[in-house]
Amino acid sequence: MTDVTRFYPPLAVLVPVWSFLPVYDAAEWTSDLGTHFVREYGSLWEMAGHGGGAYAMVGLGLTAALTVLLAMATLGLPKIAVPTTVAALAAVTTVMLLARPGTGDHPPALADTGVAAAALTTCTAAVALWHAATLLTTTARANRTASLTDDLPATFPDASPEPADPARGGAAAGHTRAGLPDVTAPAGPPVAAHRPATPAEPAATSSAPAHRDAAASRATGSSGDRPPAGSPDPGSTLPPP
Repeated sequence: MTDVTRFYPPLAVLVPVWSFLPVYDAAEWTSDLGTHFVREYGSLWEMAGHGGGAYAMVGLGLTAALTVLLAMATLGLPKIAVPTTVAALAAVTTVMLLARPGTGDHPPALADTGVAAAALTTCTAAVALWHAATLLTTTARANRTASLTDDLPATFPDASPEPADPARGGAAAGHTRAGLPDVTAPAGPPVAAHRPATPAEPAATSSAPAHRDAAASRATGSSGDRPPAGSPDPGSTLPPP
């Protein structure tokens, strides 16, 4: 219960109570013939039972409507129509109490309970207007905050994973829409690591063609380039036979 609505429970109890109390004092006047007249009014219920008590019936209807609406406001209904209607009905009741319609040519004065009833309905209207203004301010602030939130650009990109692409073989290659690698994507087939070549390996690799050339030379010399029989061997130191 907010600071405003806490006033509704006592008002919902006091508003129907004043309808059972005397509203006006007795009216006294003397006619031209010297006749002294005294008219008693009593409560709204007593005035409604007399002839011509239509205004008292209107006052009872206003009191009943105020009581029901105050009970609804006590329950905390967040509808601005409730406090607005309460304020309107309380203002009309106050005007009727002060104007004293239906009392004839000799309107009576307000009794002490009538003054208290007028003060009570005035306070009821003020509380209801305060509540309506609070609801309007809260609603306007909430709408302004919502509009500002809708106008703000997105602070972070959408990093949700892309849907599977059948043309590329199912998954989206482990990347997200933001262009960042997806660390949760399943790993692909292992890739063999490339070890940098050591300084000895280029030498071994470069000596391989030389060995192949020597082997080819020996094979060629043993067949086509061998000297004929009986000729001296160029590499031999013995005389020919």
